[in-house]
Amino acid sequence: MKLSYLPISQVAVLLVLASPALGQEATDSPQNADERAKNVGVVATVNGEPIFFEDLERLLGQMHSDATEIQRGVPDLERMMFRLVNDKLLAQEARILGMQNDEPIPTQLAGLRQNLAIKRLEQEEVWKLAEPTPEELERAFAKEYRTVTFRMLTTHEKAEAERLLSELEKGAEFEELARESSVDRFSPRGGLVEDLPRIDMPHELADDVFAMSPGDLKGPFRTRIGWSNIKVESFADPDPERFEALQASLRTLVRYRKSEALRDDLGSRLRQAHPVVIDEEAVAAIEAERLPDSRLMPKVEDPEAAVARVGERTISAEDYGKALRARWKGVRNDEAARAAKPLVLERLIRDQLMIAEALARGYGDTPEVDRVVNASETQLLIPRILNDVVAANIEVPREEMESYYEEHKNQFRRPPRVRIGQITVAERAEAERLAELLRQGADLAWLARQHSIDDFKDAGGDRGWATPKRSGDPIEEALFEAQAGDVLGPAAQGENFLVVRVISREEQGIYDFQEVSGNVREAVNNREFQIALHDYIQKLRSRSEIVVNEDVLATLQITGTAEEGGTHPMGNPPGQGP
Repeated sequence: MKLSYLPISQVAVLLVLASPALGQEATDSPQNADERAKNVGVVATVNGEPIFFEDLERLLGQMHSDATEIQRGVPDLERMMFRLVNDKLLAQEARILGMQNDEPIPTQLAGLRQNLAIKRLEQEEVWKLAEPTPEELERAFAKEYRTVTFRMLTTHEKAEAERLLSELEKGAEFEELARESSVDRFSPRGGLVEDLPRIDMPHELADDVFAMSPGDLKGPFRTRIGWSNIKVESFADPDPERFEALQASLRTLVRYRKSEALRDDLGSRLRQAHPVVIDEEAVAAIEAERLPDSRLMPKVEDPEAAVARVGERTISAEDYGKALRARWKGVRNDEAARAAKPLVLERLIRDQLMIAEALARGYGDTPEVDRVVNASETQLLIPRILNDVVAANIEVPREEMESYYEEHKNQFRRPPRVRIGQITVAERAEAERLAELLRQGADLAWLARQHSIDDFKDAGGDRGWATPKRSGDPIEEALFEAQAGDVLGPAAQGENFLVVRVISREEQGIYDFQEVSGNVREAVNNREFQIALHDYIQKLRSRSEIVVNEDVLATLQITGTAEEGGTHPMGNPPGQGP
């Protein structure tokens, strides 16, 4: 049997069912204790392979991301350790079987190692230097939030834009010509664009337009959809009162622009260490092809062709085509598309230069990176070994499915039909008062006609018969078990509050075996899988040396969730102090 990918969060549930006490692991020896003292942050070893404090952190973060807010609680550290040990055992066994060599695992891990190396290089060469100063924020505010009011007239063809510019220069009404001939979205307004901040203007226009003076008429300017003539009416400085509110976005903008400039400068310097060779013929072979809907797409005849080489690294025509496709999104102007080609290629070259430099510096081979890659490999190997080994021999005969169905028929009960009445009001306090009156025996129909604000008011709140569904809605979920006369709520519904009373309930019986045979097979598969997994884990544990560092675990204290802020989710790592 092939088991579909099983999220590790589900594996955890299976593994902790038979969790033994930590005291049952291999006992510590003085030699082990001395060794652990040299490895601050090692919480356990499995066959000599360490489990680190950050592995616990990672698991805790995953557990919280997999759980709803209501499900979140203080995790059991003992069970978390049991899971981490079992994960390590499964991954070790998978490596013995050579599963780490099966694609796409090697490619994924190589990409992760590369990304971590680039992150380290950027931290050293870019982000440390990109933090904006207060003066830079003020200058960016004054420049980027200065506004302009102007009129724009856009055509697809440059010759047509030049002809219309000539008419405008001879005295033709801009507003009239824009309504008649412009192809941009401002045409219905006579081309008028009011109080547009520089930051919101297309970058290909911003420098030219903000260099003009009120009354100036210039063009045609190349834009993404064609060619535009511009007539400036006025400029206005930004409102100083907005500076405080915009500081966060300004900081992001300035940091991004500084980081891009730093990357460009770094790329220029790295060309000396990593030779760059561009195949101009291969670059020229990739042309803009116009689709029937007028979009421009790169036409790549030979995806494997190398358009550039950076040291030993290659940029293929396929890579270049993908980058051009992203850059040309929304571009209709052939000349604008051609102008973007060298910019896109330079960006690809810069990225490859940074990869080459990061790896050359050894940033992809540090102990920290090795830990992250090993942890990721573990998570990639676990579903592989669960599918290919643990679940490989599980078969579910029809007789076993039928037996399970007979023993667990209540699991396959049809949802009931319920007739319900409801009252909707705008305030929670009012909803709570009405719910209490209903519980005391007040007449639903009278209360609904007097107080409800929904469409069922005139029917006395009667919504008729319905079959509840598993939707996550609290009242909908409660209807599965609710009996006639039960009052549910109040529950928030949009901006209002809902109170429901069950008028009648009818059971619908149990699904026939044929109707739920797929569900039965899944349930039996899961049961057999849990048994097989338990046996497999016990076999691995019986032949393994597992040493838990009780001294380190004793220093850990789970203090809350990351969302709550304050202290670290698991306190401070051992040896790192407050």
